[in-house]
Parts: sequence; structure tokens; C-alpha cells
Amino acid sequence: MYRSILFLPNRMPALLVLVFCLHAALFAQTDDLNHLKYWSYRQRLVNTFMVVGPEPGQSIPAGIRNLWNGPALHFGDAPVYMGYYIGVLSTEYRLLADRQQPAERTLTELFYALEAINRLDEEAEPLWGVPNAHHERNGFIIQSDIPADFCQRYTTALNSHLGKQMVNTGSGIGGMVNNVVGGLDTADNHNNTCSQDQIANLLIGLALCVKLAPDMTQFRDELTGITRSYSFRESAKEIAGRLLSYMRDTPYGGLAWTLHAPDGVRLSNGKGGNARPNAYGFAAAGKWITGKEYADFTSRFTHFYWKAIYARPVLRLHPDDLLFGLELSPIGDSWRGAGSKSKTVLRINRCASYDVSKKLKLWPENKFGWDYFFEALCCTLHDSVTFEGPGADSSKARLMLDQAPVQGPFYHNPSDRAAAGWAGSSGRFYDTPPNQEKGKNGFEGNYNGLDYMLCYNLYRLLSETSNKQADKRPYQMPGGFPNE
Repeated sequence: MYRSILFLPNRMPALLVLVFCLHAALFAQTDDLNHLKYWSYRQRLVNTFMVVGPEPGQSIPAGIRNLWNGPALHFGDAPVYMGYYIGVLSTEYRLLADRQQPAERTLTELFYALEAINRLDEEAEPLWGVPNAHHERNGFIIQSDIPADFCQRYTTALNSHLGKQMVNTGSGIGGMVNNVVGGLDTADNHNNTCSQDQIANLLIGLALCVKLAPDMTQFRDELTGITRSYSFRESAKEIAGRLLSYMRDTPYGGLAWTLHAPDGVRLSNGKGGNARPNAYGFAAAGKWITGKEYADFTSRFTHFYWKAIYARPVLRLHPDDLLFGLELSPIGDSWRGAGSKSKTVLRINRCASYDVSKKLKLWPENKFGWDYFFEALCCTLHDSVTFEGPGADSSKARLMLDQAPVQGPFYHNPSDRAAAGWAGSSGRFYDTPPNQEKGKNGFEGNYNGLDYMLCYNLYRLLSETSNKQADKRPYQMPGGFPNE
């Protein structure tokens, strides 16, 4: 019998009190506050947004708790959050390992997160009546396998440490949940298919895993107590390779880089089914992660479009178009251009910074910018890429992290929402700019904070790289993980 991983329930309020006290006492020492806030967010994530483990629905983070300010747990866009979650764990592992600090809990969660993707691959075809007795994997995955009674199965893990009040005014603290929204759709299998934007964000996490997580290693599984031998990097490579092969080779028919379900039905453009314009970016990302070639005629031809995203950003009509470039180019360094020096970081800045977008009259609402996050991602993955330009300003990143709510991001209504760009329901670096500040009607609730956690870890990694003397302050959770 597997049990869920829980951080000690009564430790979370104590850590929040410590964060509050430091918030009042610290002025220039915001790095210490953000470090404590990171671990508060981490406890909040595993205690209130997910249940870690191998069973259906486990190790998949929810995006919103108390959706519509009620008792619902929302799993829409689950692959996006899985990608961020794997990225958080991979960066967390590296920051711990570099200090020779315990990382068993982190590796346990990372193991089950990677295996959750494999589970979603193995379970996909049977929904269409195709048996998979031998647990074969081909890269076609479903968005999640969250059962309708998920909250009932794990009510103790999800609810025992929280009050019954649904909305805590001015706070990201959640209330109880008793139903699921956006889980496995048993009425229409096509609503379970994975879109190209979800795959792109999964690749972000897999790329960070390949770069920062260990290769074959032994660790103590904190769920079962057994010692496992597991290659995190190879597992991430294999998953990414299958995803790219599915997109390019279209095992269920159709043109390359168009997504189809096992019954041959093509995903509509509205559901992210046409990946042909972004084929170059996907192929380059896949090559960097796996070392294998995914380029074909379509991806080479669409190189012209890929260049146009940064070369003529004024032609972009919607932030969603731009996001594919910002998500994929850091992985494959596919905006590097000619010459020995990569131009990807500068081109990300050209497309994603508020100052530049305002000057080019792109999206004036994007006043918070996406530049630091995606530039930091690129420089973390590529040692030879220089972190330069306006987006590399670490003081800008610190201000952004400082402004994240202590108790987690939220949007309850227009007058009760997180400030300074932390009100976006799908994440600060994924949601459209107006929602970052104003929130989005129909997606009210408390948000998982994975955007803050991943940005914070990238900031810490890059801060250590840029300083001549690496920051070796303890990174682990204050007091350590339970049972360590």
C-alpha cells in the first residue's frame, strides 16, 4: 500500500509565521525572505495541490485550488504544470546537491513525476479501445488521469490541515476541496488529448532534468522506504524523444507535426493540433534534449517562420504565438543566429521585455515582461550562452520575487487579488499579460505558485554562476525535510 508524501502538516503554519516575521524585519535582506517563501510554497504545493505517488491522478499538480472560490480542485493544463514541477525539482536537486545537502525527498518526487508521464502514455490508447497489456509507450499522452473521486480518495491528505472557509481574503491560503474540475473526461476522450503548448512546457521541465538531475543513481524512496536505482536524465531523454517522435511521425495518420488521436481524428487548431509552424523549434529542442535528430522537410521549411517571430515581432498578433518561441528557443538555442555567439538571449529580450514591446507597440499590457524568466532558462541550459542585455538585470528579478505573495498567488475577484503581476491563473510566464495583473474571470481561486518556484531556483542558479564566489548558504528547507 502506497501512502502519499506529506510535508509535516503542522510545520506549514509555523514556516508561514516565520516568513511573516521576516517580512516585517528584513529590508535589504530579501534573498533570505524569498528563500523561506520558496519552501513555504513547496509545502503548500504538496500539501494542497497534489498527492505524490504512482496511482492514477498522483504526482500531477493541480493549477487552481478553490476554483470559483468554492470546493473544487482544477487540473486544466496539467501537462504545463507537470513541466514546471519537473523543472522545480530538477533545479532544487542541483541547488541541494551542490551543497552536499540531503536530496532524497526531492529525488523521490522527481521519480514519481517522470513516471507519471510514462503512466499517462501507457494509459492513453486504452481509452480508445486499444489494449496495452505490455505497457508500451509511444509518446501519445493524455493530459491527466485524475479520477472523478480524487478528492474523496485523498481527502485526508488534501484537507486535514486546512479550514473549511473557501476564500481567505487577501490570501492564497486554500480551503477544503471535495470535487475535481478538468480531470479525466470519460464522456469524450478527445478532451483528454495533449496540445502542442502543453508538450512545449513539458519539454522545459525535461530539459532541466537532463541538464541538472543525476544520471544513474541510487536513492531512498521516501514513499516506500526501498532503495531505487534510476537514471533521471535517461528517463527524461526517453520521454522527450517519444513526444517528439509522436509529433513528427504521426502514428495515427496525417501530415507531420499535426497532432491526432488514436482514432485518426486531428486535434483542432483551437486545441493546439497544428504544430507545423513551430516544427523547427520543437525539432531543435528535441535534438538538444536527446541528442537525436528530429528535423525533416517541414521543420527546415518553417525555419523562416521561426526567424520571423523575433526578426519581425510587430507582425505577431497574439501573445500565444510569441510564447512558442519563448518556450522552445531557450531549450534548443534555436534563435542563436549565425556566428559563434548565440543571439537567443538578446532575441528573447526583444520579444519579451516590456520596454521593447511597448516601443514596438506589441502588447502594452505586458508591463511585467517575460524576459528574465526565459533568458534565465536559456542560460541555465546552455553554459556557452551569455546572460546579457536588459533582461539580465538581477535586481529586476529580485523585485519580481519580492512581490510574490507570502501565502501564494491568488485571484478571488477584481478587488481581492495578488498584486504586481501574480494574479494570473495559468502562471506569470504562461498566462496572457492582462490576466497577470487583473486576474481572469472564470478562473478565480488560489494558484499553485510553480511559476515563482521555478523562477526563484533559476535566479539562485544564475546568481551563483555570475558571482566569482558561489553562494553556498544552506538551501534545504529550514529544519530539514521530515524524517530526514
